Amino acid sequence: ELLFNCRKSIILKSNQRKNDKIDAARIAHFIVRNAQDCELWKPSSDAMKKLKVLLTERKSKVKLKSALLQQKKNYKSIKGIGLDKMLLKINEKEIKMLNDHIKFLENEMEKVIKMDEELKTKSELMQSIPGVGKVLTWMVLAKTDNFQMIDSARKLACYSGVVPFD
Repeated sequence: ELLFNCRKSIILKSNQRKNDKIDAARIAHFIVRNAQDCELWKPSSDAMKKLKVLLTERKSKVKLKSALLQQKKNYKSIKGIGLDKMLLKINEKEIKMLNDHIKFLENEMEKVIKMDEELKTKSELMQSIPGVGKVLTWMVLAKTDNFQMIDSARKLACYSGVVPFD
């Protein structure tokens, strides 16, 4: 709505000349007029930053594991040339290593959440909902910046794509 009003005021004054100085003045006027409607940006907490980094790293490891599992299925087609057993052994070692890394990252995320009282409380509340587990909880906390960016159920529903609005 604010952007629409800004655009409307610019269209009404479109007969004026347009340059950087005029644009800057219009933007400044718009900000002064609508400052009370704006929310100040707050940086993420250190715990949230750690959670986001760990979650990104976990996502990368899960993707690699998925690729290795697909490769493992493809080894059946090369059974006749004698490399399948050797490649399967290497593949299984890599999958085991990735499983260990994923578990380590998940444990670190749990530690980060337990150390931050606000994250811990929100995590427990989210996981009390049937069907919501640890991974979904971590992702929602990270995507919403601990519900700082998305502060209403309607916004979250729209963001996640579960409620269509016209």
